[in-house]
Amino acid sequence: MDQVPHVENPKRGYVSSANQRPADETYPYYLGWDYAGFERGARVNEILEEMSGATPEDIIKMQTDALSLRARMALPKLLGLLPSAGLGSSAAFALEKLKKWDFVLRADAIEATFFDRFWREFSNGVWNDDFRSGGKSFPTPGSDVTLDLVLNKPDSPYFDDKTTSAVETIGDIAAKAFAAAAGALESELGLAGEAWYWGKARGTEIRHLARIPGLGTALLAVSGSGGTINNVSRTSGPSYRLVVALGPKVEAWGVIPGGESGNPGSRYYDNMVNAWVEGKPYEIVFLKTADEAHPRLLGKTTIGGGR
Repeated sequence: MDQVPHVENPKRGYVSSANQRPADETYPYYLGWDYAGFERGARVNEILEEMSGATPEDIIKMQTDALSLRARMALPKLLGLLPSAGLGSSAAFALEKLKKWDFVLRADAIEATFFDRFWREFSNGVWNDDFRSGGKSFPTPGSDVTLDLVLNKPDSPYFDDKTTSAVETIGDIAAKAFAAAAGALESELGLAGEAWYWGKARGTEIRHLARIPGLGTALLAVSGSGGTINNVSRTSGPSYRLVVALGPKVEAWGVIPGGESGNPGSRYYDNMVNAWVEGKPYEIVFLKTADEAHPRLLGKTTIGGGR
């Protein structure tokens, strides 16, 4: 057990994890492979490093942080490779927006929608000729690997599209991906405008557990993505946000993406949806005894045994 990755009372003053690999390449034993990318964990650490005298409110705010490290690290480099002329109207509009973007995947950000599509097109351009062509269909490397190529290995042979006779560069792949992203979004959503807002173009749907139509939610305008602390996709997200302040008096705040009742006919079936979207948890009631009274208790059920 003493060789299991662990840390106790580190000098940095905090312990954190966001499902990323828990040890670096010097760790001598196999730990599996199915870990999240580094981005969420690195962003958590970045925020905690800047905190002094952290409060529950600080942590509650951090839980819905939607800044994309991938965008902040890769986008300036990729935008610098794009041609200065010859872009279509939507691509030109997106380029100007991206140059001023703060890299936060807000629900009302056109930039978030475009970057998401641009990165997907770029990744496909880098890897598909190697992993998904000629009858092959293998999983492609993750975003961590792609980002490493962009930042540290711009002359990598992976940027050459092996399906063509020419020798492509990272700039060629970026320009082609940018144009493809603009064309795809314009075809699917029309000219750049409100339809391109991240919360509308991607949206988030909370589905019923049994996928029964009508018992889930409509598309919700939620900030964040799978690569941000607020790990939200079109059909998934944090199933329970919880913040606990330890001490003589334990206090906690939490929210679930639905409601307190599993009964679709109950007014409490979806009463927490909006609070979950907005990142506004409820204070949790702790009772020290079964008979303790509290003004927020709505009812009480007593279960008796015996005959």
